Amino acid sequence: MKWLIRLTRVDCITVLGLMLALASAVFTLKGALLVGAMALVSAMICDAHDGYWARRLNVNSPFGPALDSLVDVVTYLVSPVLFLYAWGLQSGIHLLAFAALIGCGILRLAVFTSTGFDESSSGGLYYRGLPVFWIPFWLLVWIAISPWVSQSLLGWAIPLTALPMSIAMIWDHRQFKPRNIKAITLLLVTIILILGAMTRTSIYTHTLSKDFLCLNK
Repeated sequence: MKWLIRLTRVDCITVLGLMLALASAVFTLKGALLVGAMALVSAMICDAHDGYWARRLNVNSPFGPALDSLVDVVTYLVSPVLFLYAWGLQSGIHLLAFAALIGCGILRLAVFTSTGFDESSSGGLYYRGLPVFWIPFWLLVWIAISPWVSQSLLGWAIPLTALPMSIAMIWDHRQFKPRNIKAITLLLVTIILILGAMTRTSIYTHTLSKDFLCLNK
């Protein structure tokens, strides 16, 4: 039997990230929001490492970047939006804001897939537009402060801040690319441990429950 594609070692890292991002969506929709957030951040670790190891092992193929871009849509756009929807942000204004976030994110990823990085004269790499990996960090900020902010304020602040993020993703400006893989991995692992600790606190398990922000309850 012949398969359509033969995965490289780097592609396997990307596929593992896809599986974690899909697991995040499943946990989120079942109401285990903090576990879903942990799976999402774990998927981000895979995304950080696939590009690093592709350069390190000199793995070049047109399939790898295409796969990575599609997985980024699930990891950085669909999974965070599903989290917010399950959290209770389900009104028309929320759905419009999330549609803008996903739409602009997909356009930005399409541009990146076709053009790649900008490179400075000193050899530094730059993204054009706000990278989509900032969306989970934006989500994590709301998760962190949620016990101390009213439901009504969260319900309005999240879609209002989603708008400038959407614009920033398609605005043609340069964003420096972090390259210290050890620091990135340490940061993401630390976030996973903090989220794990949150699952043991009543204040976060109450706030990070399904439909908590639904203002029409």
